[in-house]
Amino acid sequence: MSRPMDAMARKDNTPVLDEPAVYRLLVHLITHGPVAVCVRDPDGRYRWVNQAYAALYDRSASDMIGAPMDEFGPRALAGEQQWLDAEMLTRACETTIIRPHRFALRLNSRRTRHVAGYLAAVRSRNGRAFVAGFYLDLTEQMRAKRELFQMRERHRAVAERSTIPVLVCDPDGTVSDANPALCELLGRQLHDLRGATAGTLLFNRHNPQCGAWWGDLLGGKIPSHRARVLLDRKTEPPVEVRFTASVSRSPDGQPASVVFAVEAVRQMRWATMAGSTPLLSEVQARVLERVAIGDSNAAIGRALNLSRQSIDYHLAVLRRRLRAPSRTALVSHAYALGLLDAEEWPPTVHAAARPAEPR
Repeated sequence: MSRPMDAMARKDNTPVLDEPAVYRLLVHLITHGPVAVCVRDPDGRYRWVNQAYAALYDRSASDMIGAPMDEFGPRALAGEQQWLDAEMLTRACETTIIRPHRFALRLNSRRTRHVAGYLAAVRSRNGRAFVAGFYLDLTEQMRAKRELFQMRERHRAVAERSTIPVLVCDPDGTVSDANPALCELLGRQLHDLRGATAGTLLFNRHNPQCGAWWGDLLGGKIPSHRARVLLDRKTEPPVEVRFTASVSRSPDGQPASVVFAVEAVRQMRWATMAGSTPLLSEVQARVLERVAIGDSNAAIGRALNLSRQSIDYHLAVLRRRLRAPSRTALVSHAYALGLLDAEEWPPTVHAAARPAEPR
């Protein structure tokens, strides 16, 4: 009977497992792997443990094999485990049973390990029943989750009481929280903001530039990002704000959230702020930026590839629109109207005053 089966296995190229080799591999993985494994007899004695299991108790495997479980850890925990072992062995007579098992192992007043895994009833070749446990140490994961929760609660408490608008997003850009000051600024409720994205709030028709800095911020290439944008509001005209984005990280260094501290700046006093027609053309905006830097007409012409007549024309249009009688007054009026930000260098005309970039 074995020959036809062997022939069939060779015919369909099905690999034939070397059972002794597989058994040795499993024994090696259980003995030296990261999963903590133990085997106990009905009397509550450890018949076998691997080093990962002994490390949970800060012992060696040789110390635990043959010893009763109540010699290690709290007596209450040993009593609970004995009760579970008895239940497993009783039900094992009826059917195969695997049961989830978690416990907190208090080693001393300052150290507690959180362990989770499964119990299983197994039988030896002579029919004797044993209980096997397979566990993972979740202490570090539990600590990281606890510290992350505490960190978020501290941020929430500070933000709730702050008069500075604060927006909190997940690493993928989804809005997870906002404080009352931001909701008031936007004229929207928190439940309206949650689930939205930072892109829809910060980069709208007024601010067509993309957030290419987002990846650098999450990756740690830059500590923070500052920008000046125009935010849409539900019932009122758009408001100009300056935000600082920074990353809040979990204990393992991974980005947990992106926090935006928003500062409303003095609103720009130009009629087209809320309209669709830009105040300046792209060329006029670039000329104004070069004038604010202090470039001469010749330098502006070389930088923008414009003739002297073109520069004179654009400067005349700028002085007329900004009601500036001179070159110096032109720059002063641009700052006074909010076209240029006094805290930015080199000077940049706000995106809302220039045509949107093609998409």
